[in-house]
Amino acid sequence: MIQFNLLPDVKLEYIKAQRLKRSVIAISTLVVSACIVLLLLLAGAVYGLQRNHISNLTDDINDHEKQIQSIPDINRILTVQNQLNTINQLHDDKPVTTRMFAFLETVTPADVDINRVEISFGDQSIQIAGQATDLATVNKFVDTLKFTTYIELDDDGEPITLADSEEEVVRLAFSDVVLTGFSRNQTEATYRIELSFNPIIFASQSEIGLVVPDRITTRSEVDRPKALFQEPEDIIEEIN
Repeated sequence: MIQFNLLPDVKLEYIKAQRLKRSVIAISTLVVSACIVLLLLLAGAVYGLQRNHISNLTDDINDHEKQIQSIPDINRILTVQNQLNTINQLHDDKPVTTRMFAFLETVTPADVDINRVEISFGDQSIQIAGQATDLATVNKFVDTLKFTTYIELDDDGEPITLADSEEEVVRLAFSDVVLTGFSRNQTEATYRIELSFNPIIFASQSEIGLVVPDRITTRSEVDRPKALFQEPEDIIEEIN
């Protein structure tokens, strides 16, 4: 039997296009439906599961907070803990008081003895009392303190090279050096000096060395100097 297709080509193309259209619509519908289902699942997770999880975490936090607050003297414990956390910083900020002895040996002339030293790190001040061979030597001591500068040292004790702009700045170790009292007799002179010091010379963050004027002969430059400190005498009464 012979069959003849009497549909024109245009009609055939139209039927194919309709069939393709129905396929695209069906697939699109499935994809949109799947997206809607996924969106609903995500919304349920966010507004349901997540909210429930957050609520559980909040309850746990409240329970732990109540447990911590129920510990006796918890405020004192926390205060001690905070203080322990600041110990390292306090240790770094505390002055290196042991440098005082080396500094005094560096700046004290050979003919000057010291009977008493009072240092206040709060006021950054020092009081020195003692005796010397004469008043001229006392004046040398005062001048030494006025013009003594400081330098920073590296781990090997060598001076750290500074930039040209920094080298122009005079780094005085002491300021406001005043001879507040003195007296003399036939054999010696007594004195009392008050001064302020630059706090950096006692800072623990760096090593510091003092540089005294070249024209002053200090104990550190004498081969066999006598003892720096002497037994206290009635020097303060004499000065006053």
